[in-house]
Amino acid sequence: MRNRKPTLGLLKKDLDRAARILDQAAHDVRDLELERARNIRKIGEALAAVFEVQHDIFRRRPDLLPKELYNTALGREVLSNRAAHPEPLKRHTLSHSSYRRPGGRER
Repeated sequence: MRNRKPTLGLLKKDLDRAARILDQAAHDVRDLELERARNIRKIGEALAAVFEVQHDIFRRRPDLLPKELYNTALGREVLSNRAAHPEPLKRHTLSHSSYRRPGGRER
């Protein structure tokens, strides 16, 4: 179990990793001749599910869309909605030592 707060960016990274693993598994099934048609179809269905979730992420966070997808139907859809859903504000944290209280005194 991970001790991190889930974010769309982290989920996208996890799904990218899952897609690479599934892709390699499909190659392995082919090379091992392990009921190729049936098993590659099952892996393909899993990949399709991963891609559907990624597309949902891109619709919510167009800034996560890879540049190589900009000129695709998905990319045009996502990027046309960018104005309607501006990029979220990035969190900035103040270091404890740099915070100044009103009046100029350091904390």
